[in-house]
Amino acid sequence: MEEAVSYRCSCCSFCCLSWREFYRHRFLTHSNEFNFMMRCFVEGCSQTFRCYSTFASHLFRKHCGADLESEAKKSAHSSYVRPEENFPQTSQSEYSLVVEDELEEDICSMDLSNAVDFSSADEISDLSWVDPPPSTDVSPNSNRLSHFAALFLLNVKERYQLIQSSLNFITQQIQQMISFTIDDIAEVIHKFCSEQGASEIPLTEQLESFRNPFLHVQTEYMQNKYYRENFNLVEPVTVSLGDVVSGDENFQYVPLLQGLQRFLEHPEVFDEVLRDNRRCDGLIGDYCDGHFITDNAYFQEIPNALQLVMYYDEVETCDVLASHRGVHKLGVFYYTIANLHPALRSTHRCIQLIVVVTHPLLKKYGFGEILNPFIKDVKTLYKDGIIVVNNGCQNRFMGL
Repeated sequence: MEEAVSYRCSCCSFCCLSWREFYRHRFLTHSNEFNFMMRCFVEGCSQTFRCYSTFASHLFRKHCGADLESEAKKSAHSSYVRPEENFPQTSQSEYSLVVEDELEEDICSMDLSNAVDFSSADEISDLSWVDPPPSTDVSPNSNRLSHFAALFLLNVKERYQLIQSSLNFITQQIQQMISFTIDDIAEVIHKFCSEQGASEIPLTEQLESFRNPFLHVQTEYMQNKYYRENFNLVEPVTVSLGDVVSGDENFQYVPLLQGLQRFLEHPEVFDEVLRDNRRCDGLIGDYCDGHFITDNAYFQEIPNALQLVMYYDEVETCDVLASHRGVHKLGVFYYTIANLHPALRSTHRCIQLIVVVTHPLLKKYGFGEILNPFIKDVKTLYKDGIIVVNNGCQNRFMGL
């Protein structure tokens, strides 16, 4: 008797015996994660995919005559392309991140009638590269849909810079379309079951659970609450200046220590920070090769200490040629971690916002007063460090 093959997801705790369920789980649960990519499991084929419908269509068109069951058993767990596989260190051009230019198609709207039949998975868990939630077991269908709906809304809003009213409109329209579709499906099932003399009550009840996937993320408040509880969202805090009672003068500060902890909790970021990127040929190719790092006693004592690089930009939110220019100008402080490879460090996802303040307040109070919360956090990072949990182990990171 042929031994059954177990397919286990490398990003979460999902496990099944069907390769169709396994690949559907990977696309349905992890397709909105940063740098997601799947490689075709057929031997000799190196095609990679980020979209479920494209992958299924590829199997139908290119490998129609292949024994997909046997090919899947051979590949087992090796079809998922890890980020480090995508970006080897042999070349900086090869190392650069692949960022999606277009929003991937919604899985629920795919037409796979002529493609491979991927049956649905019963249990789905997730560990996101972008924002890893502390507890991600979402086995019920309602929780699974809510999780995917939240990722979808966050992805659309951030990628296309939508205002909340536009996002609410999209949510309402999709919800209405799904509701109409379920009504039509229920009517067809009722008619079919009536003709066959069967009961459709259990099936219609299951359909009702899919009617509103945005049930837990309908409003801005519910979305932010879901992001905080499931995606470890680090929200900015308001820091008051001058007259604390009136509260008219303030700026926004994103806590440095909390943001670093969340960022380093990503396995790929954690591994990259610990990787030694210094050159061995005596040439200077990055910060870590310069005398500021090599001759610094702190970095000599703690080789893996975080190297924070801070930047400042000014943003004019109004017409720069208008007479009131400068009134609404913003000062923006942000940082990146120099321990990352330059090809990663320069990407948008690795640049962390730290302070946003209006330019008139910056001129009035000066850089020292505005950056006071940041300096306090840097001193804490320098002396005590932060604790980052990776694979169940606590790791202390110091930095400067």
